[in-house]
Amino acid sequence: MYSNSVLVTTYDAAKVLAILDMDTAKYWIDPISMHMNLRNNFPTGDLSEASDYNYLKIRLSNGEVACVGIPWIDPATVELVGTGTVTLTIENVNPDSIPTILAAMSANGFNVSHYDIK
Repeated sequence: MYSNSVLVTTYDAAKVLAILDMDTAKYWIDPISMHMNLRNNFPTGDLSEASDYNYLKIRLSNGEVACVGIPWIDPATVELVGTGTVTLTIENVNPDSIPTILAAMSANGFNVSHYDIK
């Protein structure tokens, strides 16, 4: 996490459970108020609204669930603890939609190394 006086700045062995929009993140946090308190800590970019970015739902090492805005995380502080391979099946997809799907995965930090069309 970027240095701040509002949030815990270290989460050890947290597991990402989901990528959320601001409205869904409201279940765990008050994104608007937290954004207002944290926005001066963001290094760059135009993040004038809490709805301008996504949030991560994470499971902490003690089992609790938390939610953090993706821009609140300093990428230099992230350490990958474990990896795996995910196989997705998306039904009723027009082949013309594949570039959009791949772009969405890439925009959220996922590298698609292989896909099949059946």
